[in-house]
Amino acid sequence: MASAFDRLFALQGLGMKLNIDNIRELLERLGNPQNSFRSVHVAGTNGKGSVSTMLAHALREAGYDTGLYTSPHLVRFNERISVNGRQISDEDVERYFSILEPHMEAMAGESKLKRITFFEATTAMAFLYFADRKVDYAVVEVGLGGRLDATNVIIPELSVITSLSLDHTRILGDRIDKIAGEKAGIIKEGVPVVLAPNPKEAIKVIDRIAGERNATLSIAGRDSAVLSSSYFLRGVKCTLKMPDGSVLELNSSMGGRHQIDNCATAATAAWKLGVEKRAIISGLEGAKWPGRMDVVREKPLLLLDGCHNRAGAESLLDTLKKEGMKEMVFVMAFSSERRERDILSVLEPLIGRLVITAPDNPRAIPADEALRIAGEVLENRVRVERAGTVKEALKKMDGDACVAGSLYLVGEVMAVLDSEY
Repeated sequence: MASAFDRLFALQGLGMKLNIDNIRELLERLGNPQNSFRSVHVAGTNGKGSVSTMLAHALREAGYDTGLYTSPHLVRFNERISVNGRQISDEDVERYFSILEPHMEAMAGESKLKRITFFEATTAMAFLYFADRKVDYAVVEVGLGGRLDATNVIIPELSVITSLSLDHTRILGDRIDKIAGEKAGIIKEGVPVVLAPNPKEAIKVIDRIAGERNATLSIAGRDSAVLSSSYFLRGVKCTLKMPDGSVLELNSSMGGRHQIDNCATAATAAWKLGVEKRAIISGLEGAKWPGRMDVVREKPLLLLDGCHNRAGAESLLDTLKKEGMKEMVFVMAFSSERRERDILSVLEPLIGRLVITAPDNPRAIPADEALRIAGEVLENRVRVERAGTVKEALKKMDGDACVAGSLYLVGEVMAVLDSEY
């Protein structure tokens, strides 16, 4: 019989489903494990993974047994589900999927419309695992959007919305206000909300929806003011004045200008949950989020950054320029033509040579197609090469290099590097 991992990944063939009826029924069959622990729900376009891991670390430092559910994984599926920093074991993945399967098969037997997707099964597995581990809190990251995401079955203690920008526009809308409305779908009646600094049109929508649901809204950077800040490739520092007037000196090893807002958002969220100052400071300092502005080699520099949209590319460009970087070798792959054009146009000033490849993922644009689009965008101003595999792409690097454009690519690069050292 195929392993639980094989059977689980086979569900990816069903695609994604923006509907929470099936996950609700599956969880009811399982006894609604999501109701047995307190939770924090985190949505957003950029920064939700960073904020989630910062907040989970702060809760752990405060003495809470804390679950963390994120996506996607980079190298191993187990990265998605952890308790107190320890990933779910292979044995537990097998065990919990075997619990899910009979219910999934029963639902699929009733109707093809009730077939459970990969993300729905993974979400149910995480909630079962957290319930059995008796966590005090689970920090739950939204997969896509918010309103119709499979995670939107929890009634959290706090909802958090990070930085919003245009992404997944065919699904979520092509304007910031539309995207804000989808993300604000996680806001529940009477549950407080923490919002990262955002465009005015996004704040307006989220403020209105929070008001309609009697949810108090705190905005990082406004209700908790950043008094001073500095950012680097290898970390950020900021002084944050909290709503009660207390001041926190925050340090994070996560680099880039955008992490200042993420630190402010995570600290404000932790403060709203009653986490003490000491735990917030040490929690944010100890949090790490691999594959995002991640220096894996110093000389020559090898940087991994899963920036997958214009906003992420702008942050990467800004940070590298601040470090004094000039032209670099970029190894890139993409999952969307629009994103590819946006990212390349932003990063072009630093691309000395571009190596296009495609990770082993069905969502990736084939390397030949990506190569054609890159040629159109860069118009022969940059030397562009094709690599048939990720291993081949890494062999083409010489000098300072950056791997970017796709978290799937970053994950495959990390797997190759792990196997070589």
